[in-house]
Amino acid sequence: TVVHQLAAMVLFVSSLVHQWLMLRLLVQCAPLRAALGRAAPVSLAAKGCAFCLAVGTVVLSMVWHPASGARHATQWQRNLGALTQWVFVGTLLCFFGSYTLDLRQLRS
Repeated sequence: TVVHQLAAMVLFVSSLVHQWLMLRLLVQCAPLRAALGRAAPVSLAAKGCAFCLAVGTVVLSMVWHPASGARHATQWQRNLGALTQWVFVGTLLCFFGSYTLDLRQLRS
């Protein structure tokens, strides 16, 4: 389970870095926003919400997850840790799914 925990941490951290860089790119790159047209605010909002929720859940998902070996955690905290990890994965799906909006707008 240590290998699983470390692999999940690498995935979580690298995805957070990717999300942060993409949000900065969308905010700072005027040509990209112009290319996305009317979809740019929707895309930025979707990515921003997914990123904020991901940041909010990543700490709990690592600290209280049942595989972390946190002996001081209660059963409720472990359940919450597992749930927040699933929520984090859901935010990843939403963030990467928002690229579909971007690609569709760029193709039209």
